[in-house]
Formats: sequence, C-alpha cells, structure tokens
Amino acid sequence: MGMGTGTGTGTGTGMGMGMGMGRRAGGRSSRALRRAFSLIERVVVIGIVLIGLLMPALASAREQAVQTRNLAAIRFDMQLLTHYTNDHSDLFPIGWDNPVVAAMLWYRPLVHAGYAESWRDLGIPNSDEDRSLTALTLTAIEDQSVFQPGASRHENEEPLVSQRATGVRFPSEKGILWQYRDGGLRTGDAEWCCLPFAPVVPFAFADGSATARTYRDFHVQPEPALYLQVGIPVQSTWHGLAGRDMVAK
Repeated sequence: MGMGTGTGTGTGTGMGMGMGMGRRAGGRSSRALRRAFSLIERVVVIGIVLIGLLMPALASAREQAVQTRNLAAIRFDMQLLTHYTNDHSDLFPIGWDNPVVAAMLWYRPLVHAGYAESWRDLGIPNSDEDRSLTALTLTAIEDQSVFQPGASRHENEEPLVSQRATGVRFPSEKGILWQYRDGGLRTGDAEWCCLPFAPVVPFAFADGSATARTYRDFHVQPEPALYLQVGIPVQSTWHGLAGRDMVAK
C-alpha cells in the first residue's frame, strides 16, 4: 500500500510539473511570436512611409533626366539643321507641302540628304516612341508676309517658301526647333502652347543655343490669332524671322 501511494503521488506530481512547464513554455512562445509579428508590422509600416516619401523625389529625378536628354537631343538637332542650311543655299528644309505637317517632318530632307538615317537619330520621341515631338518653326518655311498683324493666311492655297537662316533678325532669341508636345511624366502627351498648365520643354534658337522653357517665357504681342495659327509662341511669331520669340531679359 505504501509503495502504491508513493508511486501514485510521484507520478501525479511529475505530470503536474510537466504540464505546468509546458503551459509556461507555450505562453513564452506565443508572446515571442506576437512580439516578432509586431516588429515585422512596424518594419512594413516604416517601409511604406519611406516609399511614400521617396516616390515624388524619384519621379522628379526621372522627369529631370528626360528633360536633360531632350535638351541634349534638340541641341544636336540644331547642329544638324545648321549643317544642312550651310550646304543648301542657307535655306531651311521643307518636308511636306502642308505647312503644319512640313514643320513636323522637317527632318525628312535631312534624312534624304544623308545627315541621319531616320527621325530616331535626331528627334525627341513621344511616349510610344513612334514619332518625333520636335518641330521646325513655321516662320522658317512660309512667306514672311503672312505673319504680319492683320494679314490673312491661306496655308493650303499658296506654296511654301523656305526662308534663309541668315534672315533671322534676333538669332539668340528666335526659336527655330522646339518640342511641340510635352511627353513628360507629369503631363503626358499634351500640347505645349497656350494651356493653363505650362510644361517646361526644350527649344533651340537660331544661334545654336538651347534651353528649356514654358510658353509664358515667350513674348507675343499682339495676342496670338489661334484660328490663323499666327502669333503662337515660337511656332509662328508675329513678324516671322524678323520678330522676337523670347522675352528680352
């Protein structure tokens, strides 16, 4: 009887102690697991916050890189255009019989003459990379009389007349090549001129220099006659090549 009692007591005590230790160990594991999950959650939240803070900076840096690339491209375009006019009686190229299309396809005569293989060698591509966003000013390929205030314009009734590069009155202020649409990250593919939001895009001037500007940096007096496509900054400034584009600083 004594042995039976001792054995039963010993076994019960051992089992009780084992179960108690198991519960305590299980509790410690649960608390450690909860602490580990809490730490992971904090790291995730901090990571999300940091990403939110960095995204605008990364987008701005990317947009700046695009502008820098486009500015370098338009400088190169102007160099090729200058070589072309030097070799072709000082005349600007006409790439089509319609003035607006001719301004957009200004590079075609350069490709035909061997200065480049295609527009991809010298144009600023749009987001789909299927066409160039660089245009030649209309004042370079039309008779200067149509750019006088009050003059009527019949762009499809009269043949285009290529103007001479030496006819530019203010070469350091007269835009010749310009990015007519904004293909940047913030605005998408939008018209450059005359919108409430004024994107910054590159321009090349007749003296070979280039800069990035908004249309508000250009002088247009009187107000543009948009229905005639005259007076629009850079594209067809009043008084043609004899008039100023850039606001005198």
